[in-house]
Amino acid sequence: MGHNEISIKQLAGKNSLYHGGGASGSILDINFPSITIPNLKGSVTLKRTVTNVENPNSKYEVINDPPQSTVAEVKPMYLPFNPKVRMMSYTVTISISHKITTEYYFGSLTWVDGMHSVRIPKTVKTEFPNVFSD
Repeated sequence: MGHNEISIKQLAGKNSLYHGGGASGSILDINFPSITIPNLKGSVTLKRTVTNVENPNSKYEVINDPPQSTVAEVKPMYLPFNPKVRMMSYTVTISISHKITTEYYFGSLTWVDGMHSVRIPKTVKTEFPNVFSD
């Protein structure tokens, strides 16, 4: 997309571009309401922060629909909001579950509380792993 380190740091709101995690130093660190991984070769962990704007005593549970040919793990699986806790974070670790094809795959995370559902689309383009590297 033409972003350099300075613009990514500004978008991510970080002083240091390299702060740990699987997507460290990339546009993947920005808290977008969707997940797009354009070149997954192994595994990546992303962090997202959400704000509850509905009932302050909501408990959301995740429904995880990983993109085909990937495995996605969400932690925690529940987000229990209350009047004092309006913002919470969760992580998503997405890994390749195949070794042959490279395509775009689509899935989603949906947070539900019985009355509301918040869908977060996931798009992943898998890449061939470096099977011949030392």
